[in-house]
Amino acid sequence: MVGILTFHRAVNYGAVLQCYALQQALNGLEIENEVIDYRCPFIERNYSPAPGVSVLHTRQFLRELCNAPVKFKTRSRFHKFLWSNLRLSNKVKKEQMESFCHKYDAIISGSDQVWNLAITGEDTTYLLDFKMENCKRLSYAASIGPRTIKKNYSDIMRLYLRRFDVISVREEAAAEAVQQMTGRVPVLDVDPTVLVETSVWSHLAMESKLHCKKFLLLYLMQDSPELVQLAKTLAHENKLTLYSIWMTQTKKRAGIDMRGSSVEDYLYLIKNAEYICTNSFHGLMFAIRFHKRFFWSYQTGKNMSNPRFEMLVKQYGIDRRCFVPGMKAGEYKEMDFEYTEEVMKKQRNNSLQHLKEGILF
Repeated sequence: MVGILTFHRAVNYGAVLQCYALQQALNGLEIENEVIDYRCPFIERNYSPAPGVSVLHTRQFLRELCNAPVKFKTRSRFHKFLWSNLRLSNKVKKEQMESFCHKYDAIISGSDQVWNLAITGEDTTYLLDFKMENCKRLSYAASIGPRTIKKNYSDIMRLYLRRFDVISVREEAAAEAVQQMTGRVPVLDVDPTVLVETSVWSHLAMESKLHCKKFLLLYLMQDSPELVQLAKTLAHENKLTLYSIWMTQTKKRAGIDMRGSSVEDYLYLIKNAEYICTNSFHGLMFAIRFHKRFFWSYQTGKNMSNPRFEMLVKQYGIDRRCFVPGMKAGEYKEMDFEYTEEVMKKQRNNSLQHLKEGILF
């Protein structure tokens, strides 16, 4: 039995779908597995519908209170997807992990930014910091996040990563960081969403009850005035309805607000959009899988994980669709999706082999 430890409860489409994909990949390898239903306190608070500040901070409290209904609806829909589509363990707390892990032959930490301590509240559970007897410590396509790691974070990571039996990371920047910290050369593996065929995502998209026609999807992980304006211009010029999903608390809106969409709706919107404008890593991954016309931009901020976008530039050539101020839509080069399919097929085969070898041998 293999346990998967990742951000399955984050109210984030990419986080949930990468977890789903990893479980499906293990199922395909006929490896018995389940997602460990660990509740990271920091992540639970971060995605809680309840205001995260005291009523004494009146403006912020009222702002978060106004967003609570949408956050509650979204979380409910995410939970429904989890219970319907993932094989989960019983709920487990951090202090229970040592005794809980006896049921597993191996625990896989990853994928996603499980080693980005800034977004877990410095929770080292994802570094498998607990005692594990007769149980392999593995990671799969784990990401550290930003290129620059705080020294106190690297000291913590160095301590626990040395205990891993197999270290697999997603980006070259993460591989370099791990090698510097541990002296070990980790395996580079593809994001779990690539491990399953596109038909899997199409099937989930078909479960959506949406019936949208001729539209553009704006999907933002953080505010981007440039992408917003581009989306509005494209929608107007091509007579498309503009739908938007903003994953941040903001009053800014564009087009028809689709916040609170289910996981299936999210896949439907990407699969059926005429254009996609995004600064989301997994938004890009699914746009590539569905062979869509997309435009993207890097995220800004010191804790942003831009090495993953650089990875997609190198692997799939998405730089040809990177937003450039003043450049017209028709001046961008088209993606070569025959090439991306070939690359992804090789990545899929290699990473599935790495998974199998890491667990069974």
